[in-house]
Amino acid sequence: MLWAYENDNVVAAYKWLIRNRSRDYPKCCEAVIVYQLKRSQSLPPGLYVYRTQPTHFGCTAERPLAVLDQFNFGGRLQRGGLKAGLPSAIVIKMFPGCENFSALYVISRKLAISTPEYGNRMFGEARALNIIDVCSSANAILCQHHEVAMRTERMCVLDLRWKGFDTKSACIKAIPRVGGLQAVVWCNHSSEIQDIECNVLTWLFGFSNKLPREVQLIDYKREAHGVRYILMDMDTFPGSLPKPPTKDTSYFVHTYFVGDLRLATQAIGELPECRSRMGSPCPNESCFTFWYSLPSLECCQHTPFSCGVRHGALSAFTEASKTCLLEWVLQNLELVVWGLLCSIHCTITPRI
Repeated sequence: MLWAYENDNVVAAYKWLIRNRSRDYPKCCEAVIVYQLKRSQSLPPGLYVYRTQPTHFGCTAERPLAVLDQFNFGGRLQRGGLKAGLPSAIVIKMFPGCENFSALYVISRKLAISTPEYGNRMFGEARALNIIDVCSSANAILCQHHEVAMRTERMCVLDLRWKGFDTKSACIKAIPRVGGLQAVVWCNHSSEIQDIECNVLTWLFGFSNKLPREVQLIDYKREAHGVRYILMDMDTFPGSLPKPPTKDTSYFVHTYFVGDLRLATQAIGELPECRSRMGSPCPNESCFTFWYSLPSLECCQHTPFSCGVRHGALSAFTEASKTCLLEWVLQNLELVVWGLLCSIHCTITPRI
């Protein structure tokens, strides 16, 4: 469910955010806007700004920094009432991350999507800017893929605002060289950061063909390099796999690479030393010993472009385990390729 579609008060919070975030709050702080839907012991329903996200709302010990608005009877609800799926409080981070640079990846693809999918932040901002018409997007659903802000029949957008890197060169190196991809990068410490983000969103939705001078566009639309990958089920692997440093957290470790290192690096993108993508090629054996932690996902799988941060623990992956894993992968890869060839042959064989 899209909160910003269900509730006009959430759109009001995004409008306030677009207009007032630069004026009174230091950039990259942990301030949040909370839309409290139910009355608490000390506060009525309303829109409140907190210095950090509180563990619970309405407590007198955690007073909000500012009161944007207060409501009666649970707020002015759109479309006839509050649905059961909405939580008692909706939290909007004022700054999604704490890095010096922001980026958006726009991947142009013809996707077989009958219903457009949006992240709540992108949808709320677009509604606040009157870019999205509520009537035309009545069938929109919530996109729950990691950092994906929008998926339509013609594009997929990854939102890395305030989550880029500390330097502009690191941002540009990290952009995958994938055909059909456009990336925009800008510094978060500009005095007109709100105007920059609004202009980028207007450009993204096709209402403008000009970006601000502070924004750099990297265009790989005609790039010849592409990345294809196959996900394999590890249930049938006979050997033992290394155990991650901690439970209930996603980790990966590089195990093997062969091929053109330069071409693979261009395709997957180059990251700073402390980070790595799951598909990043490693030039030497020392890269295979480090664990990398990934953001936890609830409903979707990682891809070779998923970025992890190096963990302090080292992997105890032996050479015998690597050899066993490689043999198993190559054997299953041959079966997968043969299955694809059989499928293609069956598809093109005419009926007699």
